[in-house]
Amino acid sequence: MDLIGDIGGTASRLALADKGVIVPGTLWLAPEGGDDFGAVLRAFLATVPGVHVRAVSIAGAGALRGEVLPLTNRGLVLDPGQIRGVLGDVPVRLFNDMVGQGHGLAHVPQDGLRPLAGPVQAAGVRLVVNIGTGLNACAVHDLPGGTFVPVAEAGNVTLPQVSDGLRALAQAKGGEVVAEDVISGRALPWLARVLCDVQATGAEALDRAEVREVLAQALAGYLRDMVLTHMATGGVYLTGGVSSALAERLDWRALHGDMVGQRAYTDLLAGVPVTLVTDPLITLRGAAALAARL
Repeated sequence: MDLIGDIGGTASRLALADKGVIVPGTLWLAPEGGDDFGAVLRAFLATVPGVHVRAVSIAGAGALRGEVLPLTNRGLVLDPGQIRGVLGDVPVRLFNDMVGQGHGLAHVPQDGLRPLAGPVQAAGVRLVVNIGTGLNACAVHDLPGGTFVPVAEAGNVTLPQVSDGLRALAQAKGGEVVAEDVISGRALPWLARVLCDVQATGAEALDRAEVREVLAQALAGYLRDMVLTHMATGGVYLTGGVSSALAERLDWRALHGDMVGQRAYTDLLAGVPVTLVTDPLITLRGAAALAARL
């Protein structure tokens, strides 16, 4: 059996996988908090007594630095040495959670996909865009040797200032906003305060028309740039809690039209579908697929 994980800024989930498939009944949600990953591993192993771990494949919400992966929004550091200290001398693969989502995309069941806008089918490179506490995107390349997902920190690119509202937000940030400053869960309280002069978070902030309008403008410009950068003709796949909330609140036909725009490559952009991934296990599915390669 392989031990797989999806370790985020708040939630940590572990499970077992066999030949690239999550083993039913083994999914375990770690208690919140706790920056001792060795203790987290031991607590999980207590739920599956007697299991022999062949390999470890773990996605983390952070950038790999050498062999270790420090998480961006908490003090936890994933360290192969610490993991082997608990499990013995086993292969360990650590990677950014977006890499996990990219590899997991092909394993999402059809009922875990909800079309939002654009054509029903498309071919080519696919783009996974995660809007949760933060923002990131990754390109998914299907190559003869298997799936390739290059690492990216695409939430920190400068956001296109395609409207007066976005230009005003840039000025409020000192002249420039990065995409995550506007398109993310952590941005919602700031948007509500700057645009509406109210204290609001989460769904309450998204209920404000001014916030939704700016988010739609920002997301259309961001997706246009990401699609053209990666030539992601195979479609945009949105993941994360904020994506799910936006799916119910935005006019996706209008947003898709703004993404296409009236400049270069409108024919290419018009052929790119936008889909919401409703499957909460996409990252773990990717971790399972990567574990099978070890």
